[in-house]
Amino acid sequence: MFCEPLRGWRHVRVTERRTKVDWAHTLRDFLNEFYAEAEKIVLVMDNLNTRSPGSFYEAFGPEEARRLTERLVREIGSFVSNSANTHTKMNLRVEPPN
Repeated sequence: MFCEPLRGWRHVRVTERRTKVDWAHTLRDFLNEFYAEAEKIVLVMDNLNTRSPGSFYEAFGPEEARRLTERLVREIGSFVSNSANTHTKMNLRVEPPN
């Protein structure tokens, strides 16, 4: 799940597996589709072992991997807390008024 909380935007992609190569392809597609014009992107994520710059080098050639890693500023955050906060906000928005 990719989200931009300040914009109120979220994008979800479901895959059969959760491998380094799957993550690299998903992130590349995401960057190319939604942030093609951005020079640098701050990516806040959990510390799952599939989410590392090495994943790009396993999935793509060195030039493409370098291009992608140079665009990213990686920050490690609590994915579980972010998801829980987003879920809570979503629940608060959909509750009917009194």
